Amino acid sequence: MEFIFDPNVKRNYLTIIELIKKFVFVAIIVISFVNCGSQPTSGPETSQELEAPKPLEIAHRLIEEAQTKIGLEKFTLLILASEQLMLANEYHWAEQILAETDPDLLPPAWFARWSIVRAKAALIDEEYELAKQYLVDSFTGDTTQHLPTQLTIRLRELRADIFFYLEEFDQSVKERLAINQLIAVQIEASAEFDREENESHILKLQEQQAFNETLLWQALMEMPSDKLNMLAQNYPDPQSAAWYQLARLSKNNQTNLEQQVADLEQWIANWPEHPASLRLPADLRLLTEIAANQPAHIAVLLPLSQKFEKAANAIRDGIMAAFYQRSASGQKVPIVDYYDTTTGDIAAVYQQAVDEGADLVIGPLQKNAISELALELELPVPLLTLNNIDNPLDSPGLYQFGLAIEDEIQQIVDQAWLDGHRRALILAPADSRGDRCVSAFIPAWEALGGEVSHHYRYSGNNDYSSVIKKAMHVDQSELRAREIRRMFGRIEFEPRRRQDIDMVFVAVNDVKQARQIKPTLAFYFAGNVPVYATSNVFSGVSAPKLDQDLNGVQFTTLPWFFDQSSEIKRNISRFASKNPAYQRLYALGADAFNIYPRLRQLESIKQAKFYGFTGTLQLNENKQIVRQQQWVKFINGRARPQIKSSSAGHAK
Repeated sequence: MEFIFDPNVKRNYLTIIELIKKFVFVAIIVISFVNCGSQPTSGPETSQELEAPKPLEIAHRLIEEAQTKIGLEKFTLLILASEQLMLANEYHWAEQILAETDPDLLPPAWFARWSIVRAKAALIDEEYELAKQYLVDSFTGDTTQHLPTQLTIRLRELRADIFFYLEEFDQSVKERLAINQLIAVQIEASAEFDREENESHILKLQEQQAFNETLLWQALMEMPSDKLNMLAQNYPDPQSAAWYQLARLSKNNQTNLEQQVADLEQWIANWPEHPASLRLPADLRLLTEIAANQPAHIAVLLPLSQKFEKAANAIRDGIMAAFYQRSASGQKVPIVDYYDTTTGDIAAVYQQAVDEGADLVIGPLQKNAISELALELELPVPLLTLNNIDNPLDSPGLYQFGLAIEDEIQQIVDQAWLDGHRRALILAPADSRGDRCVSAFIPAWEALGGEVSHHYRYSGNNDYSSVIKKAMHVDQSELRAREIRRMFGRIEFEPRRRQDIDMVFVAVNDVKQARQIKPTLAFYFAGNVPVYATSNVFSGVSAPKLDQDLNGVQFTTLPWFFDQSSEIKRNISRFASKNPAYQRLYALGADAFNIYPRLRQLESIKQAKFYGFTGTLQLNENKQIVRQQQWVKFINGRARPQIKSSSAGHAK
């Protein structure tokens, strides 16, 4: 829709505004009178305060008045009523009355308000693409230039939110940058008037700008590093380019605190009057302090003998690769001592490490050992575990970090829902890992409003065909065919699969299982149903001939597998085992060593993130490190990274 200003339309528009102001004023007086009743008021002691009308009451009266009008007057009253209905949480009613309007007849400002209500209602119904159509696709050119500034800001704020929901983070950033500039112009204009009430107005504008900058920073942090690099160098507006440069600085050198602090100080020197210099993002404000207060002596608790020796050695190799990389880059490195947790009581091993000077402990690996330490009333030295326990306790100083399957399942749930799926079927192994996958998926999916049609379990002992045939209801289709043939004789019949699902969640223990499950789904007529799988669908080694049948499968896995530039990974490839089974543990060890200086930053700033080899890492309210892994899709037999989420960037 393209808008052309017509003086007659403008005159009509102003007339309607005056009419509405008059109507709302009268409505308030009437409602207040009704609320007060008919009792006489002889003085202050018997008077009642006039109550402001509630949104639903205002909406009722606006709708009644609209029924006496036609054309533009009616439409504008209905738009005002819809805004009040939104305030009263009557979203669907708001949509119904807007259906009585003709948006093609609305002037720009009223069309913008109409679009905002429509988009908000669509967002409530989680119709993100529809919301985008209302606020983005319906506008051609820079139609916002004719709108009142605050209305333009409202419009752009909602656009930014929609783009963020849709993970179009670069577009969300552009909207936030535009909002910042609009607010800055308002502040500058307001500063010309030296009045007390104007100071209050400026303060509100500054608070609005600070909040917008917080959301701007969140969107910047979701953008992949290569996109930030490009925009930091090529963005036409210098001040906006500086935002991209600051975001790039925050993502780069995450394993080199000293260099990051130096880069930040240089950025501030280059941009002393930039909004971000005046209000530095919260996670960057802590950099200098955490760089100056890093642990100097680390103890690592691992089961270095017996059953878990090989797994412990892989984690140790990851830790030491990160240690030597930090040392080679000229950074300060801590003393690192190792303690074998198989030699005695875990509490005694921890206390020994503390007595010998450790000011941070990494480990243990086994859940029972973590649970035992979690029962301690107070841990004198912070503890960063290498696994997660099922029922975390609020133990001061205890931080949990591991490769929990629950993290990736939550990510699968979120992405599948965003992709528009609502009815899921589950295939999982009949073992304890399968139990965990099913137990994690079902409540997370249902919490969003999704439906799980059923979950089917396979043993892996040549039962893929029978389980999937049953899961797809092909056996029921064949049974119906036999009954029809018995009744009517020989007829042509092709079995059909069930039609009540729009995705399949597949949990696997290894890639061999996946290579049998996906083609079996295709055999039983489910080849076109989207499949989301756990990370074990990929071994970490490219095998395009063997993995052709996995084409189309989507999953999340460690960014580690696709990082070709990391010196840490190259060192491990040269000196440690190349067994794919240990790759995840190498990444866990490297991240544990790299993240420990950032624990206070992650704990203090809810939005703070660390871009590691195991994913994008954040600390939740239980002091568990939650991971967002890299999205991947099989294309032509190869696992191809996809830019879908915050896992796009990671530490180099």
